[in-house]
Amino acid sequence: MLRQPSTSKRCISPPASERCPAYCGELITLKDGKLLTRGTPDQIMQGDVLKGIFGVEMSVFAHPVTGQPIGYVQ
Repeated sequence: MLRQPSTSKRCISPPASERCPAYCGELITLKDGKLLTRGTPDQIMQGDVLKGIFGVEMSVFAHPVTGQPIGYVQ
């Protein structure tokens, strides 16, 4: 059973957690203990934003079953 995203949950993690967009209404990434990005999954799961987080060219596609965004290295 798939859980629906919660708009009241926040996910604070290192930028390597691919499950956060599916379960949280807000994503917060940190680098060296400082705020790097903050926004909704739709705002963060964009190629240019992910490039800023990971430092490599990235793109995003929708999962074929859930529709959740999935980031991948180009």
